[in-house]
Amino acid sequence: MTGSPNMALQRTRRPRVPSGRSLRSLGSPLSARPLGATLNRQVPCAILVTLGLFFPTASLSTPTSPRIQFLGAENVPNNAGCVGFPPGTSDMQTIIAWASRFFIVTKIDGRVERLNLEKTTESHAQERSWRNGDRIRQEFSSERLTAVLDLTITEQCLEEEGCKDGVRYLGDLTVRARETGQQKTIRVEVYCGC
Repeated sequence: MTGSPNMALQRTRRPRVPSGRSLRSLGSPLSARPLGATLNRQVPCAILVTLGLFFPTASLSTPTSPRIQFLGAENVPNNAGCVGFPPGTSDMQTIIAWASRFFIVTKIDGRVERLNLEKTTESHAQERSWRNGDRIRQEFSSERLTAVLDLTITEQCLEEEGCKDGVRYLGDLTVRARETGQQKTIRVEVYCGC
């Protein structure tokens, strides 16, 4: 046989994938492992995953803050003269109905709740007179929740002075779940019609 001495060492080219690595170097998908992983590291991970299925972790049952939702018109009592909604929206997105001397109604975690008035604290610039900047803080409770409504008058309008607009407040509503102690505070604008 005559020919070049390097002829026996030449090989045919293998097909290449676009990354430039040969198909053989990529390995079989059935035996693929993440880079740096060994069989010894995979066993503890498999055990942990299996245990997680039978013993849920505490993070799955961690209590969350109460979720305050919009009240539908059907949930606003006729004797509630005021409605509260997030600032910048309208009373069409009511989150509380307020009868200032008796109760509030709100929807928490999908359930409509009526919380009765427990305590009122007022702060007036002039005694027995409501003016812009005066504050009212009320505490409410039900079997499942407590709430604090802390408001400042932003627009005082008296009907006897010819005003037809009502009174507007701005402040915070804080709702706390008795069972878990978790609470949520949101900013509210409250409108009370004349």
